[in-house]
Amino acid sequence: MADSAAYRRLISSVIKLLDSNNYHESARTLEKESGFVFNLAYFEHCFVTGLLEEAEDYLAGFLPYIHENAYCVNVYFELNWQKFMDVLDQGDRIEARRILDEDLRPFERYQPDLIVSASELASLEDFRTHEAFRNYGVPEEERRERLEFVRTNLEANPLLDGKIQYDPPVPPQA
Repeated sequence: MADSAAYRRLISSVIKLLDSNNYHESARTLEKESGFVFNLAYFEHCFVTGLLEEAEDYLAGFLPYIHENAYCVNVYFELNWQKFMDVLDQGDRIEARRILDEDLRPFERYQPDLIVSASELASLEDFRTHEAFRNYGVPEEERRERLEFVRTNLEANPLLDGKIQYDPPVPPQA
């Protein structure tokens, strides 16, 4: 489109309209597909409440390459680590192994002992018996504690410069 500023305003207006009419899923899809607006409140909600696949899918609309820069690596690692910890908390060691092999392995080049350490956790009947995780609490609270780190990396990422929307979506009109 010739005037990208006008196009951005149009997309932003459509997103607000969708949100105000309770078409939240459509608004998030338009944000992700247009790449103009990163809804931080939505992403943070997904992260804290454990909708980690949804958070990762939304993030991929803006930051499709895990290894693009250190900020991407940090956020994607945190999402996948939280997935791993959630399934360990649920006692699903088979799924933990799958996440370890498929989702965490790409981060081994940044943390060479990651796979060995995570494998050790996955082999334990209760990962909280490991000295480093004795104080691990409720997963949602653990994710809430990591939120500032994730937010800092999102805000510092130059690929999201000018795209982060801090306000929550427009509430529906009564």
